[in-house]
Amino acid sequence: MVYQNLKLLSIRRSASEILLVRGTIMKRVLFVAHENTKGGATHSLINILDSLPENIQPYVLIPKTISFRMLFSKEYRALVKAGTLKQALIERNIPFYEAYYYLDNIKVKQSLISMFFYWIIRTRELKKIKRKIKEDEIEIVHSNSSVIRFGAELAEQLKLRHIWHVREDVTAMFGISGKDLEMYIRNIIENADKVIFVAESLKKTFQLNLNHKLGDKNQDSQKKFIRVYNGIPVSPHEKTVEKIDDNKIFNIYCFGTIYEIKGQEDLIILAKKLVTDGYRDFKIKLVGSRKKTYYKYILNLIEQYNLEDYIKFINYTNDLDFYRNDASVEIITSRNEAFGRVAIEAMSFGNPLIVTNVGGLSEIVEQGKSGLKYEPGDVDKLFEYVKLIMNDEIVVEELVNNAKKRAEEFDIKECVSQISNLYY
Repeated sequence: MVYQNLKLLSIRRSASEILLVRGTIMKRVLFVAHENTKGGATHSLINILDSLPENIQPYVLIPKTISFRMLFSKEYRALVKAGTLKQALIERNIPFYEAYYYLDNIKVKQSLISMFFYWIIRTRELKKIKRKIKEDEIEIVHSNSSVIRFGAELAEQLKLRHIWHVREDVTAMFGISGKDLEMYIRNIIENADKVIFVAESLKKTFQLNLNHKLGDKNQDSQKKFIRVYNGIPVSPHEKTVEKIDDNKIFNIYCFGTIYEIKGQEDLIILAKKLVTDGYRDFKIKLVGSRKKTYYKYILNLIEQYNLEDYIKFINYTNDLDFYRNDASVEIITSRNEAFGRVAIEAMSFGNPLIVTNVGGLSEIVEQGKSGLKYEPGDVDKLFEYVKLIMNDEIVVEELVNNAKKRAEEFDIKECVSQISNLYY
């Protein structure tokens, strides 16, 4: 079912139905999502949809799932409870389609039943969505993630322009390497008119892998590449005095899924160091969904160091501002971060920020000016930075004010302006 946007400002001018909005040709763009839950890429997509100019009419393709284990898992239910992309589109009256497809541009573990199911119905799903695209006269396909190939196939079969949005370092996130990495790279450069990277470091990593896997003969492909930082709606925030816990408690917050690539073990070791050094009035609060194996590892560390009174887990939620108001500092411990929208959100909100010096985080945060950076796993340095903030040995207000100014450079309006220009 397609939900039609009743607010679409358009007029039919000819049999070809060229659409005009305030004298500008209307572009109809299909955004292909890789998930229905609200992960970072989906939040970024929603921000883009909310800020598109009137001369761009968005449609969205959402993947259905057939994983019964996922449907009945506590983690998935918590994500759905926090809201889905489908719900966000209905609220905004944005037209969308649904189809069965999966992460098919990378090699991921799939059950034989899932693989057989997707193989059987893929042709049917492509045919179904192609018919919808023709009916709605969509001109451009924009894949919102590099891990799905479904949008690229739709664009190729219909001879439409295709924009591929690379938001992931697949080597770090999924362990993709060798022939699988070569296939991933080749699919993108051969099936995209433009390739958007969310950070300069991600673009450089892709270029290095491209040159290594496919050689200098693909230098021309790099003309398709463009870096467009993710944007967020930048608006002033004022922290309230009230906190969730006693105001005397120093609250260390970390937002993000609990799993290896996010490196939350640094925070457990940090807690051990703080307790050993005589600090007692602090709490470390981990907000997000949990990967079972790594979560168990973190729990074992907490038990080993007797830190149960200092660590708190909070389920995934969309109401991050409620918890940000409670934070004395935000820490991002990621081993790799393609961009780092959580960092910009923290800076815009007005929380002091400590991040690992990796990926997009290294580009966003200016050391000692808008935040503090440490190398992944260097908990001694992290411990030093936390004590500086706890003991008022650094001018936090100056750090926060600089961070707010820095966050303004990542306004969603600039992001959308650069992306919209690619459609014309």
